[in-house]
Order: sequence, then structure tokens, then C-alpha cells
Amino acid sequence: MATSSSTSDADAFPLPLAIAIVDRSVTIRGSPSPKRPPPRPQPLSDKAQQRLIRQAVIQAELEAEEREALRMTAEELKILQDSVASVKAEFLDLDGLSWDTPAARELLEQWHAEQAARQRAKSPDAAGEALAHLP
Repeated sequence: MATSSSTSDADAFPLPLAIAIVDRSVTIRGSPSPKRPPPRPQPLSDKAQQRLIRQAVIQAELEAEEREALRMTAEELKILQDSVASVKAEFLDLDGLSWDTPAARELLEQWHAEQAARQRAKSPDAAGEALAHLP
């Protein structure tokens, strides 16, 4: 009888996950840590503020240089394209397959036709043309 009453008491009052008694203090493991307010931001010194400003200016200058480097005039583009236009190279398929057979060429032509049809379907002009043909 004594055991049944002790188990019912244990079910009614569950104990924490683990209790350890160390140097006259009770430590409960598995309980949530107390909520602490977030630390207050420390005021920056004048030197730190100057460094941040200088770093922001340098970052802005680098971004401006990178944007400028991406721009290309029509003349520069023509020079670039002309420099590689005369390059001749022979390519070999690494898998050993060839597109020289009539069946392979037909398959390739079908693929190109499908790609062109997809491009036409994606273009906004194609959607307008398709609607124009409807009765």
C-alpha cells in the first residue's frame, strides 16, 4: 500500500529533470535560463566613428569603380568581338557521339525547332499575336 501511495504522489508532483545539491545550493538542470535584456549598445568613440565613416566611403568608391568597370562602349564591344571572331577551333565530342549521321542531324533540328517555339511562346509579342488570331 505504501508503494502505491508514493507513486501516486510522484505522479501528482513531478520533479525537475535533475536536482543536484552542491555547496548548500540547489541547481536545477534542464530549466530555462532566466531572460536577460539585450545588452545596451556601447557608444562609439570618435575614432571608431571616423573609421566607420572612412570604411563606408571606401566601400562606396569601390562599388562605383565596379559599376564603371561593367560598362562598355559600343566601340569596346566591337573590338572585343572582332578579337575573338577570327579564332578557329576544332571541337570533338568527349563521349564519342557524332551529329554527322542523318538521324542525329534530324534529332538536332527537332531540338532547335522546339527551342525556337519555346522562345516564341515566352516573348510578349507572341502572346499578342496569338490573341490577334482568335475569333
